[in-house]
Amino acid sequence: MNCKHNYWYSQGAFRCKKCGHVTYKSYQKRNNKLNGAIIGIVSSAIVILFFVGLPYINPNIQIPNQSGQIQLPKFSELPQIKLPVSIPISVTNLTTIANKPQQLLQEITSPQQTRISDSQKAVDYINQLRTGNGEKPITFDQRVFNVALARAKDNYDYGYFDHTNPKTGTCAYTIKSQFGLTSNEDVAENLYMEGYGSTPTLTNPQLNTVVDSWMSDFGHKHNILFPDHVSGAVACYGGICAFEGLNYQGFGHGCYTASQGEAQYGKLDNCSPEQVNQYLALEQKLDAMKPQLQNMPSVATTQAQYDYYNGLVTQYNSLVNRIGNFTCS
Repeated sequence: MNCKHNYWYSQGAFRCKKCGHVTYKSYQKRNNKLNGAIIGIVSSAIVILFFVGLPYINPNIQIPNQSGQIQLPKFSELPQIKLPVSIPISVTNLTTIANKPQQLLQEITSPQQTRISDSQKAVDYINQLRTGNGEKPITFDQRVFNVALARAKDNYDYGYFDHTNPKTGTCAYTIKSQFGLTSNEDVAENLYMEGYGSTPTLTNPQLNTVVDSWMSDFGHKHNILFPDHVSGAVACYGGICAFEGLNYQGFGHGCYTASQGEAQYGKLDNCSPEQVNQYLALEQKLDAMKPQLQNMPSVATTQAQYDYYNGLVTQYNSLVNRIGNFTCS
């Protein structure tokens, strides 16, 4: 037969359209070729994806987990700038012991403590200073008054003069919850002592005089006039006084010592007013970013959300470094 076969596939075999010849061999060859073609196509696709697709994968981009979420850092894991006030102020009473025997006897037996009404008047005076310097007034907060009184008494009882008790490690931050303050309410502290050398007088000074002393140096003045304070109080016990300013921006977050405060703000003593304003502007930017980072979700559900918060973290870290390395040249 001289038929030039023109096969077509039907019912598991190849049949010639012209003469009806049936063959299985051609079918097997054709099937093997078909399988080989499929394998070749799949292999080529894998190679193309590997060499063409991979350059578009950013190694710095977080890959979502099985639920489509991308892990984000916690705000508590970010570096924190402690913003303590500077060294507590101590004033020596120059009146000699011999001239005031009756007063000294009373001082020894009964340390004085500030009344709430006197603290309220001190807050009124602080508000005069704040509004005179372009800052909004604060309210008197009895919870904060109790913290300030407890801090002054703690200094007196344990015989130290600092923002952190060297024996117990306690500070305003660790005791605030005992007086009804919440975790997002921080208090920044100023301290003052009036006494004979390193010994407090036990009688309390005039609170306006104490506030004026705090206004005489940068660190304490910065705390009195801190823009984001919403309330505060002043209280004294046995010649040791404390101001606590309440805010929601993390100012006063954590325990610190006077030497740390001096390291933070002592470097600004020789700065020009313009340089001080530059430094304060950096602090304000940092404070403005904290609420967003504190509300940052634990995971991002989209790449766009991840990129947004990743950018905030980068900016935050940059500000922390600039504040920590700030100098006046």
